[in-house]
Amino acid sequence: MVTLLNLELTEFSEKLDNALQATGDMYLARIYAAALELFRVHVVGTAVDRKLAIIRDTYTALHDESSSAGGASGNPRGGANRVGNCASVRASVTWMSRQPTSEWDPTGALHETT
Repeated sequence: MVTLLNLELTEFSEKLDNALQATGDMYLARIYAAALELFRVHVVGTAVDRKLAIIRDTYTALHDESSSAGGASGNPRGGANRVGNCASVRASVTWMSRQPTSEWDPTGALHETT
């Protein structure tokens, strides 16, 4: 009788533990979603992706410029090409610096800056 009662108590305890774990997981998922929204992770992620794209484009432009400069390959117009390409890169950087960016303030406010 005692063994049967102990077995039933153990089974009940395991079922209760599993139910609480599932409820706890759902609760933690809701907290996680609320934290993502509170800290505006999607806004920060979008800003980071945009800045990475700008860096990638700038790197590509500079790499293409250095490849086509012809300094080591003997191209006599290498210097002139470099000046023209640098002007276009400067124009791109100036344009990028005017684009609005989101800055996160620790007080919780999101500021748009230019």
